[in-house]
Amino acid sequence: MIRQFTNTLLFTLISHSTLAAELPPSPDPGSISTKVFPADEHRNVVVRTCAVCHPPELVVAEHRTADKWDEIIARMVNHGARASEEELDNIFQYLVTYFSNTGSSPQSTGK
Repeated sequence: MIRQFTNTLLFTLISHSTLAAELPPSPDPGSISTKVFPADEHRNVVVRTCAVCHPPELVVAEHRTADKWDEIIARMVNHGARASEEELDNIFQYLVTYFSNTGSSPQSTGK
């Protein structure tokens, strides 16, 4: 009985390790972020602050107005997003520049 259990356990472990070895490696989260977020001097602060909790695709799923981005940033800060005032302004500028549905120029969040 114990021998049968041991054999079954070994077979299961070997099967799973073989399957795992055949799977392609998971993509590097940093590489996903750089594909979704355009290169810019503020991209790293956006990735560090936003993509730590959200998949990059979710952050930019919808183009929003400057006012909506401002509301979202304020809400995320209330939920625990950590960034300095300057970084929050940079995040706002970046999101409005690349992911705004209006042609308006970025404004300061005034936080």
